[in-house]
Amino acid sequence: MSSFLCDNCDYPAQSETEFMDPRTENIIDHCPNCGSKKTKTQKIFNFRLTWDMLHGMGIVSQLSELGDVSLKLKEYDAIDPPQELVSVEVPEDVRKEFDETISKAQEILKKAEVHDFLKKINVRIIINVVVFRSS
Repeated sequence: MSSFLCDNCDYPAQSETEFMDPRTENIIDHCPNCGSKKTKTQKIFNFRLTWDMLHGMGIVSQLSELGDVSLKLKEYDAIDPPQELVSVEVPEDVRKEFDETISKAQEILKKAEVHDFLKKINVRIIINVVVFRSS
């Protein structure tokens, strides 16, 4: 799979500035399919595709109905830097609301059956849930 694609038609590029003409196998500076000289990375394409899919399937709107739930996309095989875990005392009702919300969000994504496809295109979804109580 090419790391770069034509920004206009998603034709595979050889590099950030080069395409291969399939007729002559010469390196050219424009897309042989549409003529564009702009490229994008495969990662950007995959993330755009994922967001389009999540919106098109209604997943984002279903999650927004749960409250302050947001999604973040990362490359599936990205290595996260080590983080220091901090233990915080959380009131039981807040913990319960968080657990229920995250479970519902996970269930929405599970029902959509997108995990296997996203893994194939190297995208993973991180679910962020905010539960806030003022004193």
